[in-house]
This record gives sequence, C-alpha cells and structure tokens, in this order.
Amino acid sequence: MPIHIRIFSDFTCPFCYLGKGLVEALKKEYDIQEEWVSYELHPEVPPEGVLLSEKFPDYDLKGLFEELRTKGERYGYTFGDATLLPNTRKALEAGEFARDHGKHATFHAAVFHAYFGEGRNIGQVPVLLDIASQVGLDRDELERALNDDRYEDRLEAGHEEGDRYDVSVLPTFVFDGGDKIVGLRSIEAFRQVLKGLHHTPL
Repeated sequence: MPIHIRIFSDFTCPFCYLGKGLVEALKKEYDIQEEWVSYELHPEVPPEGVLLSEKFPDYDLKGLFEELRTKGERYGYTFGDATLLPNTRKALEAGEFARDHGKHATFHAAVFHAYFGEGRNIGQVPVLLDIASQVGLDRDELERALNDDRYEDRLEAGHEEGDRYDVSVLPTFVFDGGDKIVGLRSIEAFRQVLKGLHHTPL
C-alpha cells in the first residue's frame, strides 16, 4: 500500500517547486502517492501583482535566485530572475480544473516552469489559458470555469484543511498518520519519516 502525502503549496513558492522535484526523486525509492493541496500564500496581492522588491524590500532576492538555480539543477529545473509576485488565485483555480480533467500533474509542472523558468505572469488569465492549451486542456471550458469562480469553494476548503494542520509555511507535507514536515528539508529527513511509518524502499 502506498503512503499518501498531502502537500500544501502555491505556485509562487520556489521551495514548493523544489519540493515537487524532491517528491519525484522519492517516488523512485518508495511507494508513495502525493496530492497537492491548493493553498494561496499571498491572497493580499492585487490582481495585477506586485514587484518582489516592493513586497520583500529587506530580502536578498539576487542571493535567493542564485541558491534556487543551484538547487534546481539536480531536478532539471530552471530558475530565471522573476521580478513580479503575481496573485495566484486564478492559477490555483485552474489547477483544480486540471485535476478534474486528469491533467493536474502536467499543468502543475507547466505553471511552475512558466513562472520560475520563463518569468511569465501566471496571475493573468490569458497566460493560464495558453498553458492549459499546451497540456491538452480545453481552453474555452477553463475560461468559463475561471469566469464562474467554479473552484472558489475548493480553494477555501484547502485553506480550512491547512488551518487544521496549522499550516503557516509552504510547502507543508502531511503524511498518513499525521506526521508533518514543514518547509523544504533534505531528502534524508523524508526518508526518516517514511522509515518511521514502516515503509521500506522499493
């Protein structure tokens, strides 16, 4: 039986993107099944987005992206120099649409790459529709779903679940039985949790 992991994540969280690579690496060693929970990290960001330099004026953004590029190499992930922090609500809603149409994993990866690798504004619906088309989703149907706020309740449910697990940092990984890893940790930390769950490597 696989071990299930629920991962609270948002598309503008670089450590969530790295966490995706880490989980893919773990799946080569262990029988695990992950589910990504849409969790809006910065709902206060306006629809047009905000400059990262304005949102985080005291943060060494250059140093952060250098670190991300180094860490991303092991997973084949590209990190450019993003300058905008988008509002991710529509992107998360689009992710739920993709989940309902069997394309969540592909769309999830494509949105992360569009933002971190290409510097695209994933807060803009036309950008999301382009990404959806690239992964084989119905562009017009997605646009209708976004216009109707069809997945708003599901995003709210994700936040309520996060509150139950005291999620305050992304990514947060919740394992079967309630074990939890907060933030991006080493792969060895995950192995220790899996061993504690009596889960042997493949």
